[in-house]
Amino acid sequence: MPSTALVRTFIRELVTHETDTRVTEPDLVMDDPDKVAAYTAAGMVDGVMAPVYLFHCKQICDVIRPGDTVVDFGCGPATQLAMVAELNPESRFIGVDLSAEMLERAERHVRAKGLDNVSFVVSDITAIDQLSDASADVVMSTVALHHLPTADHLDRA
Repeated sequence: MPSTALVRTFIRELVTHETDTRVTEPDLVMDDPDKVAAYTAAGMVDGVMAPVYLFHCKQICDVIRPGDTVVDFGCGPATQLAMVAELNPESRFIGVDLSAEMLERAERHVRAKGLDNVSFVVSDITAIDQLSDASADVVMSTVALHHLPTADHLDRA
């Protein structure tokens, strides 16, 4: 028998027609060194984002096949990307981020893990000029799209 709280939640979702207003991050690009350091720490094995990353990792790994090219939109410090790349050594990964500070940390992180199947591109995820059309088999993005300020940005990504 489901809990009372769970039943209340289902009923609320079925009868409520309200939608939450989309609230974006205040910064389009996370390049403040203190924020980057805090976000990086949150994504490590013992960080607060670890359970979320493990859940997403399982979902992402279910769609990757050996030999696939996987692009990570808004890869940040590559904590999630490195986890997935480590479990899929026969696939190629490209991390895309607009923050040079994040990509410096990402590069150090994947090298420290000994991964040679990951590369990075500095680019806006709404207009990636460095990748050709249909060059990726899988696209992933974890906790990045909330940085995009408008629905048009989301559509372009």
